[in-house]
Amino acid sequence: MGFFDMFTGRTKALEFKLLFDTDDKVSINITPYTSPIRNEYFFLFGLYFSKIFYNLGGFTSQGAMIAVNAVNNIIVSGISSQTNCFKEADCDDVIQYAQVPTSVVNQISGSISVSKDGNRTIWLNLPSNTTEQHLVFGLIALMQFVINENIDNQNNLTSFSLMCKSMVTAYENGAGTDMRDIIIIPMAAYYEAFI
Repeated sequence: MGFFDMFTGRTKALEFKLLFDTDDKVSINITPYTSPIRNEYFFLFGLYFSKIFYNLGGFTSQGAMIAVNAVNNIIVSGISSQTNCFKEADCDDVIQYAQVPTSVVNQISGSISVSKDGNRTIWLNLPSNTTEQHLVFGLIALMQFVINENIDNQNNLTSFSLMCKSMVTAYENGAGTDMRDIIIIPMAAYYEAFI
């Protein structure tokens, strides 16, 4: 637990790494600190989506809207155990998902922490060579990871689809430009879809 987490009464739920390799593949590495961990994957996706949307400049930014459109294309195709997110986002000719990376050339890392009231926050470490493409491809990879981790639970996949749709709708309607939205939008979308 870091000093900030200890000082604020937060508990680290997980650490993650998005690993980009020399073969144009991206992998996800998760270190869990809580159990059950599966629910935290939904929060990870939502918080990462929200954070990059904000960091890229919101709905007036081309990069942020590329991320929104990629997620929307995946939702429209229908999320199931057979979903290939990079194919549905129409970028599988550029990059693909891999379980294990070869030689890593870029790494986005971070963590999710949980406060006493159940709210989550995200911390991201973006190396100087991180591009908008890395951020968007990392989002698509996280979506694939969440689907793969819930491949045996169609109810979770259906709820995840609803969560994603709620976030896409919020961003298309101009939300996501206030720093508080980084937490509010994914938390609201999660509770609307899963509770």
